[in-house]
Amino acid sequence: MSRSICLSFVCPLVLSLVATLLPVVGDAAEINPAVDTLSPSYAWSTFPYSWAEIRDGEFDLTPMHWRRSPGSPLIPDGMNSRPILIDESTVRVYFGKRGPGGGICYFDVDPAAPEKIKAGPVGPIITTGAAGTYDDDWVLCPEPVQISPTHLRMYYAAKKKGGFFSKVWSLACADSLDGGKTWTKYAGNPIQTATDDEWESGAVGFTSVEHDDKGWRMWYLGTDQSSNAVKQVGYATSADGLKWDRYAKNPVIAVDPTNEWERGAIAVARVIRDGRLYRAWYCCYPQNNTYAIGSAESVDGLTWVRTPNNPVLKGAGKGFDSSMTAYPGTVRVGDRYLMYYSGNGYGGRGIGLATAETPRGTWHYRTGKSAKSGDDWTAWQPLGEKEPSREGYIQFAVVPDEATPASATKK
Repeated sequence: MSRSICLSFVCPLVLSLVATLLPVVGDAAEINPAVDTLSPSYAWSTFPYSWAEIRDGEFDLTPMHWRRSPGSPLIPDGMNSRPILIDESTVRVYFGKRGPGGGICYFDVDPAAPEKIKAGPVGPIITTGAAGTYDDDWVLCPEPVQISPTHLRMYYAAKKKGGFFSKVWSLACADSLDGGKTWTKYAGNPIQTATDDEWESGAVGFTSVEHDDKGWRMWYLGTDQSSNAVKQVGYATSADGLKWDRYAKNPVIAVDPTNEWERGAIAVARVIRDGRLYRAWYCCYPQNNTYAIGSAESVDGLTWVRTPNNPVLKGAGKGFDSSMTAYPGTVRVGDRYLMYYSGNGYGGRGIGLATAETPRGTWHYRTGKSAKSGDDWTAWQPLGEKEPSREGYIQFAVVPDEATPASATKK
């Protein structure tokens, strides 16, 4: 941190030496991604928060530092967790079980003790269909949407018997009119199937859905038919949540061939609206199936930027998730984020929990002309009264309170 030094009685040579060792007021802050939290680089002209709102604490950074629960796994078998806040005392975690007779299940936890199951597991509440139907093999990846106090819609990934990435996967849904007690599959299922578009020619499924008075939005998995089965995330919209129109410029979250850990897959994204931003957690791998979990953000749900320090959760080296962390389901409860995820064997070793807190502490920012940090970027500096010019890109960092003086913290 900056400090002021007055050494007028020391010769210029010694003063110069001291200045190189102890930064003076106005010098660049030192940001350490190992302990501090960094935002992505945002396009500053379209960022949806004002400078005053940022300084007043109305905007929070996505947490980068997750802590595993020592009680994991919570259940011995399950995948594709989707937690939702039922009320102030209950988070319901929906999940899937593979194979004929498997399907959608759930368990409940108290958000104050999210590592302890207080009810369940229950299910399957939606299971596989009759032989020869679109979902006679697997029913997975629940995505519950609350339409009214008693009307719930469950989107899910359906697989019929056959190969694995040869157009046997689809998206389907079921409705409950009694608050989730009983479910009826939609007669028009499947609602989305693989196409001849290369990126989703092998399979579709594993969706995340948002619904409000403006309509329905979906982020879904598409897989090609290459030997590596490359997985990416597409986008679609709907007026009724049943008939969907794909975005013309899919995929919206594509693999990055230059990034070793995610050049083979961006899979099973969990998208939530958090304030005025969309935040997504997804699982990735290079060209094998040792998944790790990364995150990204978006202003509009179409253009996504990765958060720094990805992957945010990877194999622990021991335990149920020694080599794999996959299928994240994240929910925010107050200032705490709960992530339920699968470990080794695609959920065959169970579902665990990781938690993270909303980053609090000293805020800094820097600006640049290009999206990637380089010579055109300014040094890190504390938030001040004056807003930087709304052009180019901006990035924020939060240094934990215990590492910085209170005088530098955001309002």
